[in-house]
Amino acid sequence: MKYTLLCSYLIVFLFATCTTPSEETTHEVTVRMTADPESLHPFEIASAQSISIINLLYQGLLKIDISDGKIKPCLAKAMPTVERKDSVTFLHYEIHPAATWDNGQPITAADVAFTLKVFFAPLVENSKASAALNIIRDIVLATENEKKFTLVCEGYSADLVLLSGDFAVLPTYLLDPKGKLAKYSFKQVKAKENLNEKDFEALAAITNTEKFTSDTTYLKGSAGYVLEEWQNNQVVRLRKKPNWWAATLNIPHLHNYPDRITYQIIPDDKNALLALKNDKIDVLSDIATEDFEQLKAQAAENFYLESPISYRFLYLGMNARSPKLNTIATRQALAHLLDYDNLIKVSEKGYAERGVSLIRPTDAFYHEDLPLYPFDPAKAKSLLEEAGWQYQDGRWQKGPEQALSLELRYTAGQAAQEAIALALQQEAKKIGIALTLLPMERSSMMQEVSEYEYELFIGTLSGSAYSFNFKPILHRSAGRNVTSFGTEESDAIVDQLYVEADEQQRKKLVKRFQEIMKEQANIVCIYFKRHKIAVNKRFANVAIAGHKQGYEVSSFQLKEAVQ
Repeated sequence: MKYTLLCSYLIVFLFATCTTPSEETTHEVTVRMTADPESLHPFEIASAQSISIINLLYQGLLKIDISDGKIKPCLAKAMPTVERKDSVTFLHYEIHPAATWDNGQPITAADVAFTLKVFFAPLVENSKASAALNIIRDIVLATENEKKFTLVCEGYSADLVLLSGDFAVLPTYLLDPKGKLAKYSFKQVKAKENLNEKDFEALAAITNTEKFTSDTTYLKGSAGYVLEEWQNNQVVRLRKKPNWWAATLNIPHLHNYPDRITYQIIPDDKNALLALKNDKIDVLSDIATEDFEQLKAQAAENFYLESPISYRFLYLGMNARSPKLNTIATRQALAHLLDYDNLIKVSEKGYAERGVSLIRPTDAFYHEDLPLYPFDPAKAKSLLEEAGWQYQDGRWQKGPEQALSLELRYTAGQAAQEAIALALQQEAKKIGIALTLLPMERSSMMQEVSEYEYELFIGTLSGSAYSFNFKPILHRSAGRNVTSFGTEESDAIVDQLYVEADEQQRKKLVKRFQEIMKEQANIVCIYFKRHKIAVNKRFANVAIAGHKQGYEVSSFQLKEAVQ
């Protein structure tokens, strides 16, 4: 499903050894959650808290296998066959022959067509989902096999296959029991042509209400679990399906081993850590560095303790539209005033990794030969002179009217961003740059940034191992290109990456793009953070990865079960 794009390619395997189980051992896994998931709506995701639960309730045609980071079939029998003709791409799919809904009905191509209609249906609140699937022009169902269908897609992009299988397939029998949508083609619904809105009222009455966000009657997909209980601000509990369609097929990346998965709502970090130590919960992520170090020193025999590098990084954004920052040398000068290694040591206690761009250092597409910006105040001064600034009376000037004084925005209450801001302010002051710090509420800051009403800001971005579509944020035509990054060459690379299928050529393009990003210095990567995760060692088959969730709890097995 589309939220699996958040997944990472960095995988750390943890191979458990066999031990003697205690009498109290159960097949339940308890995971700490900081807050209610808000909603379990399968295509209007309310928050990151909901992602892990939704993935246990619903399936897409494809999924990311956390054990090796590869895209694999899920509801689909195999990866789709791709056929390109002029400006149209045909993706030929077949649903797995064993795939069934909870009521025993087979999952068919008609369910996929129904799902696509829901995403574009009138009255249904679905703007996020429909935007992501706008590439699909039509769906053609095979006449000889109810499991086969073809997606007709506009143009071609390198990540089209993943996008085409990255949505939750919905049960027609549950959401449209009277078959009111069956008389309309997908093309009709998408174009909103000759539709009777009354036929969509019953559907909207489900999808637009709490029935489709928390009701156990309607939150039923084809994955291995059902929602058993949800007590607000306390617990969300899932129950294993006894006759799940994939349970006996021995497909390694499809599993539902735990009998029950419980998400315990524990807002306070200290209480969560205590619950972990007292065996009240089995999984704890986003652990504070001090607590993680304590666990490593005192309880390493009880927990898998891993800190994989995430795909999320902090960066210094510079507005190239600003008269003070419209030269490359000036922006590069500021990049040399960050003491990156010390910031990682002080702010993250070493649990971070330097990178040259938005590509994670562990990715095959990362430019390993491209030197990182060093902390070098002397080089910063030289670059300022190269940019035409003159040092007079303790400050840098361009003529009598323009002095190099800058404002730096960052998110208030974020300790790491505050530490970066203070460190940059101190180093800037040492060489004669006055830097005013403006801590702000995040939404207010991003509003000003989106309107180019800023000079410098500290932000966060997330990369991806599966998609290199930089067009929305790093193309000169993009409305979200808030730093005004780009050259003719970088735009051409972004355009080519969108359609380039050859992996070696894509790698070459991505590495060249990183060179341009470093040279232009609109977005200066400060560091990639590491996730700190603990999992109880009573489980085997545990894999921990660098994406936000960091693990796939449905794969956890009790050690005695795999002896």
